[in-house]
This record gives sequence, C-alpha cells and structure tokens, in this order.
Amino acid sequence: MKTYTKIILSGILLISSYCSYSHQPDQGSMYQKYEDLTDVDIQVLENGIVRNDVSATLLDNKKGSITFLDTKTKKPITKIEIVTSKSYSKGKELISVETEYYTFNNDEWVSKSNTSILNKPGSEGTISIYSDVKSVDLIITAYFVDDEATISDSSLNKITSCDNHTKSSNCCSSDCQDGSGNKLKCCGVISCTGCGTSCKVESGSIGEY
Repeated sequence: MKTYTKIILSGILLISSYCSYSHQPDQGSMYQKYEDLTDVDIQVLENGIVRNDVSATLLDNKKGSITFLDTKTKKPITKIEIVTSKSYSKGKELISVETEYYTFNNDEWVSKSNTSILNKPGSEGTISIYSDVKSVDLIITAYFVDDEATISDSSLNKITSCDNHTKSSNCCSSDCQDGSGNKLKCCGVISCTGCGTSCKVESGSIGEY
C-alpha cells in the first residue's frame, strides 16, 4: 500500500528537511562561545493528542536530546533531537531550530518528523505532517537567552555533542511528576523541562537503558 505525506506550516519563515548536522561550535573566546544560548519550547502532537510538551536551554550549534523512558521496562518511549542556530536577515536576528522526533518501536528508533524552521524570536511556528495513517504536529517557539550568569557558568564546559552522550556528565535525568511513571532524560543541553519535572546537566545522573 502506498502512503502519502503532506507538510503544512504556520507562522514559519522557512522550513526544510535535513539529513545530518554539520554545524561546528564557535572556536572563539569563552564569551563568544557561551553567549549563543537559546531557549526552545516544543510541543508534539500525534493525531491531535499531546505526546510531549518540553522546554530546553541549549548552546547553539550543539545537538541536544530529550528522551522519555518507561521506568518499569527501562526502555525509551520517545525522543526529540534539537539543534539551534542564529542568522541575520535585513538587520534582524532570526533563530533556526532543527528537530527530529522519534518513537521507540520494536526495540529501535523510528523517525516521525525531521525538519528545520527559521523564525523570529518568540514567534510560534507549527509544522503539521500528515500521512494516510497518522498526523504529527510540532509547535515550536524559540527565544534569546540574555543571562550573564548563565553565560559565565563554568559547568557549560561539560556539554558536548549528543552523539557522544554516553558520559554521565553530558546528561541529566529526573522522574516525571505528571503521574505517567516515566523518566525524563536530557543530553547535550544546559537544562530541560517536561512531564512536570526538570533537570540540569551538571547535577544529574543517568543510568543505562
């Protein structure tokens, strides 16, 4: 049986699909490196039902991930990978947010959405992906972070690419407080929030799954 896919976008200046992450971190001074911080809110809906509602603070051009795990089976449920960056257009700074949303089925990750958007800070953008079997909506809002204390935080040195997040110092985790019985795990981010809880990379510990 053939399937079809249709993408609808709202409130977005640019959208594109991507296959790999080619961004490199700034190699300049400490201030230049850590001033590029972005707050991101992401809501994921499947067939109109909210599946994930998360927030994260990230260093631009570094991949971060937010994963939900089943505490009983110790297996992951869903994962969102995120990369943020900034660019200028007509004298205004814009924020790019690259996301890939996965579900964990039959002991493997299945990508459900793989897109990139470019938008104004604080502007909500919606990506709707329809097929003949399921719809997936991502509602994404990104903001500048203007916090000198956060910028100078030496713990940011612990953050590295999500591709190498087996080191516990790159991740944090916290038990969900929404009654789901799940666990929130974040890697390659400064901090994250979801399922009624939050964590920061420098204070969390992560177990194997």
